[in-house]
Amino acid sequence: MRTEESGYWLGLRRCLCERGVDPATAMLASTFPDDVNNWYGVIITPDGHIHDFDYDYPPGREEEGEFTIWENTTDTSDPLLRSLAKAVEQEQ
Repeated sequence: MRTEESGYWLGLRRCLCERGVDPATAMLASTFPDDVNNWYGVIITPDGHIHDFDYDYPPGREEEGEFTIWENTTDTSDPLLRSLAKAVEQEQ
């Protein structure tokens, strides 16, 4: 996520910055293609918040996508993710 210079990764970093999340310090807990022209993912921010997101993009232009869902799921995430978020927060 931090260094890849193509498609989805460029767009993901741009969208994170637009949300005030520094891609250099956030943790990408999970991401995968979820549908046509869509990626799903989970980000943990340095302050320990967990966000689920959907990233939709125009056909053939992954770098031009946008978050269509950006949901703070810190309080409803499974215990493993919450433990990971606490560990990330404590490292800061």
